[in-house]
Amino acid sequence: MFLLRKWYFDYLTPGGEYAYVYFAYLKLGGRLVRSLTVHVAVPGATPITRSFLLNGHEEQGTGMISCALGLPCGEIRVGDRTSSLFLARDDCMVNLVFASGTGGAGAPVEIVTGRKSRIVWAPVALRYTVSGSIALGGTVVEPGGASGYIDTLESTCLPPLVPARTLYWGRAHHALFDMTYVHAVRRDGESVCSRFYIQRGSGVQSGPLSFVPEPDGAAETAGVSVPGDYAVSGTAGGGRFSARVHRLHAVQESGFIDQQDVASPVLRALIRMFTRDPRGTKHLSRADVALVFPRGEENITGLGLIDECVRL
Repeated sequence: MFLLRKWYFDYLTPGGEYAYVYFAYLKLGGRLVRSLTVHVAVPGATPITRSFLLNGHEEQGTGMISCALGLPCGEIRVGDRTSSLFLARDDCMVNLVFASGTGGAGAPVEIVTGRKSRIVWAPVALRYTVSGSIALGGTVVEPGGASGYIDTLESTCLPPLVPARTLYWGRAHHALFDMTYVHAVRRDGESVCSRFYIQRGSGVQSGPLSFVPEPDGAAETAGVSVPGDYAVSGTAGGGRFSARVHRLHAVQESGFIDQQDVASPVLRALIRMFTRDPRGTKHLSRADVALVFPRGEENITGLGLIDECVRL
């Protein structure tokens, strides 16, 4: 009755230019809604977003983290070593190659929500080197070898039955490590799942995550209360990491399935009703990070990262 699949690609340059692309589709009863979204945020300029409904797609491969997606406006190829996006629609053109991927990130995060329903979030790889360009309206951006990231999400659980009400996500790159994390909580603040992945050298380690919001740090974004600064920490593979995250400014606000191209008010209402119309805000942030390993300790200050708060 219900299936949501989403592929997410992003990069963040040292100068603070941030871009992402995602393709998602939603099966709801007998209806299938497909959405392609491209977003670019350049320091000092208004962020630009384009979202398109698509009338078809083809999906080939062994799973979401190793597949080819044929779209009416181009093609997306997904792999933990190399991925690519070649898309053109209206005033939007995406030509990106995610190369030199660091390989699989290990077991995904899985939330079992019923006898046959579950939510699965999986990083494809923690770091890629991104080349190519995105043209959006009159703006052209080039990653120029920036570090990139890809993950996937699949849910067979009707959103009204999803136990989590708030989800936090973030990812960061540094010469010493790559990291991503997810933290989901119920309405009462109890954790549903909380996990981080970190790569230092050739292997990826993962472990439980502790998430502690700073007191009195909440802010209003698009009429929704979004927690402010916070601290995260975790242990894995004999090491420990901790980070204090300071949010600088929002770079994007949207839903999981953008609806700006949905002409039918009835279909828009159905999507909102059955998905609970989740809204997310991504931030450009800075973090002070401490890594403690059996053979040493590293401290990094002012590390740039992208993080997000989603109200489900």
